[in-house]
Amino acid sequence: LTWTGAIPTRDIDVLGLGATLAHLADDADTRHPYELAIETFYRIRITRWISLKPDLQYVIHPNGSGNIAEPAIGDALVATLRLEMSF
Repeated sequence: LTWTGAIPTRDIDVLGLGATLAHLADDADTRHPYELAIETFYRIRITRWISLKPDLQYVIHPNGSGNIAEPAIGDALVATLRLEMSF
């Protein structure tokens, strides 16, 4: 989902929210049969060709929380900052 102009004075900025669900193969021997990522971002348009995009993701059961024979992997919070250039 995206919303352009979420902030009244920033008409061309974009606020986004999304989710990704990955089902893992039964023979993968993971603790959980899926991985779920929930993501939000805000694209700040600096010029016509350049945008800055902070992004935050929360990943539930990354890689199925790992192989059963190995220590469990905890949920993950991932933050990125992207510089986008359009040509």
